[in-house]
Amino acid sequence: MKSMVAANAHPWIDDWNLLITDPQAANNYGSHATANMGSSRQNADLDAHAAYLNAIRWYISGDTSFADEAVRLLNSWSSVVNVVPSGTDVPGLIGIPIQNFNLAAEIMRSIPFSSTANPNGWSAANIAAFQNMNTNYLYPVVNSFLTNHNGACISSYWANWDAANIGSLLAMGVFNDNTAWFNQGISYYETGAGMGAISNAVWTLYPGGLGQWQEAGRDQEHDQLGVGLLGYAATTAWNQGVDLFGYSSNRLLAGAEYSAQFNQNLAVPYTTYNNCDNVQQYWISINGHDRLDDRPVWELMYNHYNVLQGLNTPNSQAMANLERPEHGSTDHFGYGTLTFTLNAAASPYPPSPIPAVPTGLTAMASVGQVYLNWATDSAAN
Repeated sequence: MKSMVAANAHPWIDDWNLLITDPQAANNYGSHATANMGSSRQNADLDAHAAYLNAIRWYISGDTSFADEAVRLLNSWSSVVNVVPSGTDVPGLIGIPIQNFNLAAEIMRSIPFSSTANPNGWSAANIAAFQNMNTNYLYPVVNSFLTNHNGACISSYWANWDAANIGSLLAMGVFNDNTAWFNQGISYYETGAGMGAISNAVWTLYPGGLGQWQEAGRDQEHDQLGVGLLGYAATTAWNQGVDLFGYSSNRLLAGAEYSAQFNQNLAVPYTTYNNCDNVQQYWISINGHDRLDDRPVWELMYNHYNVLQGLNTPNSQAMANLERPEHGSTDHFGYGTLTFTLNAAASPYPPSPIPAVPTGLTAMASVGQVYLNWATDSAAN
């Protein structure tokens, strides 16, 4: 990333120019830290994103003021959190900021820096305080959800709830060097009882490499949320030498291709879904259909499966092309064009040649529609 941005190389530079306009990437962002992280999981996640984006911005630019801001954010939370999180949708969706905080923290721990404000970088004492926050307060809430699901029947919670907590176990396990937590996350992804385990998240397979996502009949926003959350978890595991992407014959890819195909407004097969709460979803949902503004998860999927592994991913590739350069998001870090692109030729930007400006445009009204006629390069269309 650093070398490509320095060289003004596409598509990295295009996403970098987008990232540096994000208010969460500012070196004076601030903090929402509270003793109970569950009092606002949304604010916690805003701060986790800010720590991550500042960490990326520091490393690529070399400006340590962004490293200082990332450290201030991480320390602000580890210094005040003193209870196991509780609140709305907690235990449960607090897994999203827990995963994201630990991914940001791992960057800051792994890459040394020194500045006037922090001559020793992120100090050993502050790293230990963050690890203690994981041990004493954050792991218990994640473990509680995955082991008892707040007392609900096992299929009551949607796949993305489990997915967030699987990712949290893996990210906390890496940051705390805790093999048991990490292995717990791996085991749950592969064989867990809840809907986030991969055989339940992608619960029906079809010919042609498509797998129906568990939330396809709910709405397309949460459908893609789960794809992204398990993608983050699989990336964390991959960087530790464990291949969740390929587990169960690339089952995650089957789910991603299914979701990507439908969200390009293309038909997919569908099987009625029901759970222990009797939701009875007889058809695929069009709620959130075709939206490109809040699920920047496709560069991750496309670059791993297609560019790195050489697998056929027509739908994930098409979605990555549509979103390039990737923006940020409420739930996902985003900016995957910057962080996941492996090969410029495989990820062109713009993804298609820009057409010539049309000339001679005319419009003719008709019943229920308008006919357009125009010319480009002297050829009528």
